[in-house]
Amino acid sequence: MQKVIDRITSLLCLLCATLGLSGQFGFAAVQPKAAAAPASHGVQSSAVDWQKVEKAAPIPHQMPTADADTAIQSGFAPQWIERSINPWPPSIQDPSLPARLIMRIAKGDRRPDDRWAHEVADKLRAAIRATGDADVIRYGRVFCGSEGCLCYFEIPVDSASLDPYAHARSALLHGLLDKDGWGHALGIKPTDVDEVGETGIWELIYILRSNRKS
Repeated sequence: MQKVIDRITSLLCLLCATLGLSGQFGFAAVQPKAAAAPASHGVQSSAVDWQKVEKAAPIPHQMPTADADTAIQSGFAPQWIERSINPWPPSIQDPSLPARLIMRIAKGDRRPDDRWAHEVADKLRAAIRATGDADVIRYGRVFCGSEGCLCYFEIPVDSASLDPYAHARSALLHGLLDKDGWGHALGIKPTDVDEVGETGIWELIYILRSNRKS
């Protein structure tokens, strides 16, 4: 019982911090089912029973986490976007907008000579690795292509602490949004960045590519 109370207290503190840092971002209030057990990175979306993926559910662990030239090969399946994110009720004005933008990014691809996509992806992965948390690193997914970037991480639903989630989110957003951060140096504006997620469990930061130079 004490463990549950401690997690609830930490979650409330994290929610307060979230509202202060990024008021335009939307978060789900429903509790998702835990993702399926992990499998090899080569398993594709056809191996997932998408009918069992509920609203605000994390990415199934069967999906790959590869550094790839397409979003599906990096683990961002259109089925997950449609079932988990569309619609996104916290986005009151247009609940389908987050899924449309995320799908737009996921439909892009990455050229070998696209320096921006490679550099942003490297920065996002470095921020995930810097957390030092095994679960955040293991299930972290990044895809950057012609339309922008998707960056995902999660921690176990029954995790005793929200610190790994909070540290990963803070490092990523500060790097992207701070005036002296790497995002500013790579031409990313605060208006290009948004996020959806189940607070304290999983997070998807998405970046629209306003600067198309490679």
